[in-house]
Amino acid sequence: MRKQNIVQGTIFLIVVMAMIKILGLINRFFIARLLTPEGFAVYMLVMPTFLLLLSLAQFGFPISITKLVSENTVYKTTTNKTILFSALKISLFNSSVLIAALLFSARYLAHHLLHDPRTYYPLLALTYLIPLVSFSSIIKSYLHGLHIISLPAYAQLLEQIARIVFSILFVFLLRPYGISLAVAGSIAAIAIGELVAIIYLLFRLLDRQRIRYLFKPLKLSYNPTRDILRLSIPATGNRLVGTVTHFFEPIIFVKAMVSLGVGSSYTTRLYGQISGYVISTLTVPTFVVIAIATTLLPVMTEAYARGNTEQIVSHFNQSLLLSYLVGAIYLIINMVFPETVMMILFGTTEGSRFLTLLAPFFIFYYFEQPLQQTLYAINQGKFYLMTTLFCNTLKLALIYLLVSKRQLHVYGLLIAIAVNILLIVLTSYIALKRHIHLTLRWKNIISCLMIAFTTYWFGTMIRTTPLPATISLLLTVLFYIMVVLLFNVGQFRSLILKAVRYPDDQKLG
Repeated sequence: MRKQNIVQGTIFLIVVMAMIKILGLINRFFIARLLTPEGFAVYMLVMPTFLLLLSLAQFGFPISITKLVSENTVYKTTTNKTILFSALKISLFNSSVLIAALLFSARYLAHHLLHDPRTYYPLLALTYLIPLVSFSSIIKSYLHGLHIISLPAYAQLLEQIARIVFSILFVFLLRPYGISLAVAGSIAAIAIGELVAIIYLLFRLLDRQRIRYLFKPLKLSYNPTRDILRLSIPATGNRLVGTVTHFFEPIIFVKAMVSLGVGSSYTTRLYGQISGYVISTLTVPTFVVIAIATTLLPVMTEAYARGNTEQIVSHFNQSLLLSYLVGAIYLIINMVFPETVMMILFGTTEGSRFLTLLAPFFIFYYFEQPLQQTLYAINQGKFYLMTTLFCNTLKLALIYLLVSKRQLHVYGLLIAIAVNILLIVLTSYIALKRHIHLTLRWKNIISCLMIAFTTYWFGTMIRTTPLPATISLLLTVLFYIMVVLLFNVGQFRSLILKAVRYPDDQKLG
């Protein structure tokens, strides 16, 4: 089991998470085909509840456990076993409360909030998922804290494969008994995927010596429960802010459009174009940014614990560079080939005009995760929660105020989304600069901008040729990659070389 550096771990995670994303799309394709449109609609009705419970079940463990284990390698105030058992106690209590709440409210949710009794059994199926998601997140976060990236990544890959296999099996077996049970089977398959991941991780981690060590009584000279809660509550709150904002956004948008006399069906279609097509398209590279953030938190936490701000600045600049290099080319192809991108992803060109307008602002969106993880690493999680709470509240207010103006209408939603992204990034950057001596590498920034403008020019020129749009798009991407490697933007070649260096194995004590 090997400990991986930030570049090595990031590149490895990007590859694995790309595979997981592809498998996820395959899974959704099979579910949609097997459940039929009617059954898939029931499945999608349950998804918001699933996402909410996922956030609550994880309870911020991916941040709190990773950070505490990383700090413990420096401070050595306790054993990692103590941190794990404290997290498991919190998880047991949290999972029990969530399961009881779901069992108590499932029938009311199905009949009165979702307005479809067929969602009752799928909602009940989520009870199996809650403790498994919680336990799985603790183990993965523990390994991330030790800079061990490969095991959790392989576990996620196995989890996705198991989910596909059992989704097909359960839906096929339960479909004759009704849509409700078939959808419940697809939800149960998610729980089995989590169980497979847990079994794999325990099999790889535990031997006789470690099992004996786990069952030895704890010496509680230091109880990390308070620290776990201190980190987990803001992290959970931050995810809930996003979930609640996403819930109210369409309601406020529709209300504002209706106040202008626009029909509800046309309003729904416009919101579907922006939320369903445009935002979904622009957030495709987020798996790369999440991979960067996953490896960033433990490394920066250790550096902050040692008081090494220079290392924090160095890793922060590396993460921004990697986020930019991925985001920039994706931004360019969305601006130059919007219709082609939409046709490839969704088989329609609806919303492509909105895609061109919103794409430039999403280059900053790709910086949010590195900024967030750095703030958590330097114990500024509460500040980030307050920032997102303020910015998302302002976003909802702007949606109503701007969309209500007849000269803006639907474009007010785009402005509100752009302002929200820029405010979060700017506020987070100012906070970082105030707490650490943050310096940006202006030479890298200028060279990155030059490469982006050159590639944009190349793309617009080649688009006017008789070549098919998909070929022009691929040539633009190849041109960008060639220029980045040729001019070694941000010492990118040296970053790639770091990925082949394997440090010593890491013990799990």
